[in-house]
Amino acid sequence: MTAWHSKVSKWLLVIFFNIRLFFFGGIMKANGVLLNYEVHRLNSTTTLVAWAFTLQCALAYILSMSYFITFNEAPVGGYLLRYFNFRQLASVGGFLAGLGYICDGIFVTSVWHIFVFHSLPGIGFGLISLPSYLYLQVHFEDRFPAVMSLSTSFLYIGVALLPLLISFLTDQYGHSDGLLIFGALMWNCILCGVTLKPTPEGTQFLSSLAIRGEVISNSSFHFWDRYLFFFSSPIRHPKYAVCLTLGVASVYVYSSWAIFLVSFGESIGFSSVLSIYLSTFGGIGGIFGSWAVFMLFYYDKMNPFNGCFVPLVVNGVSLLTSVCTTTFYFTAFLMFISGFSQGFLYATLCGFIPVLLCKYHLQQGVAIAFTLQGVSYQLGGLISGESSLAHKF
Repeated sequence: MTAWHSKVSKWLLVIFFNIRLFFFGGIMKANGVLLNYEVHRLNSTTTLVAWAFTLQCALAYILSMSYFITFNEAPVGGYLLRYFNFRQLASVGGFLAGLGYICDGIFVTSVWHIFVFHSLPGIGFGLISLPSYLYLQVHFEDRFPAVMSLSTSFLYIGVALLPLLISFLTDQYGHSDGLLIFGALMWNCILCGVTLKPTPEGTQFLSSLAIRGEVISNSSFHFWDRYLFFFSSPIRHPKYAVCLTLGVASVYVYSSWAIFLVSFGESIGFSSVLSIYLSTFGGIGGIFGSWAVFMLFYYDKMNPFNGCFVPLVVNGVSLLTSVCTTTFYFTAFLMFISGFSQGFLYATLCGFIPVLLCKYHLQQGVAIAFTLQGVSYQLGGLISGESSLAHKF
């Protein structure tokens, strides 16, 4: 392969990786647009419907633990990877991501159908997420933190635009046909799998078990290394553990508000259109937050703890303040600040993971990060659902 073709294929991977982030980042907010409609249509509760919606994001992350950690540490992942490569599995994942919404548009007559069909995008995004992240890290190496932080902005472009898109599609074509079109658009994620080009010669994704024979003598094994090696990454890399904890807390805060932001806006007197725009302001803030991280990485001025802790505090303060106002423009400004801090923190975490982990713990560490974020999505959906019932959102 010529140098020119190698460079083109590398940037094609970036383009379709960003498309995957665009859809994955925006579907949580897009589901918030559908929430009240689904609750009334299915005669269900906000807690159940919100839980069903958060399931797709949770599965996308939780699947990483059972599927990707290593051959020896994850029997399911080892079985699949004996017969299929990353490109094939990620391409199938892109197909499942769109299929879930198409099935939602055709077959859903009960909230339990949402649980089933919205698990398909979760499985699909789970099959795409870690391979595309690892391949991007391999092909850009030292430039990965800057490339990843810039790519993260597409996640928040999705947050800004997908609620408007799904609202337009369902208003223009009806609920069922609108979801069919939305699912078909999500099939663009298939290309993220197709563009997973072979890694450079000699590159391999190392197992965290390989460290036993190459780096650490048996006498220096911790209890975690011997018996709970699933969690050896945070034990061996405490800076990673601290940043991961802050990142997981941020995802919990985000998911607690993402589904119910439109309902919250309507509950304090905003129209449904203005309430949807709250997500747009948050998404725009996330874009600027990601760009800010890109500039800090580019000029080598980024600190992992300040990049995670300060935005988490700012995010919490902005969201707590938002419940005390009924002015649209001030609420929108607070959503912008919340989105900025969320985008800043998430871009920092994604960019720093390869820096904070050794090559032996990289794959496992990314999988653990995705898994714990999935747990946060689930808890956020449940707790925000119960909160909405208590406060009549």
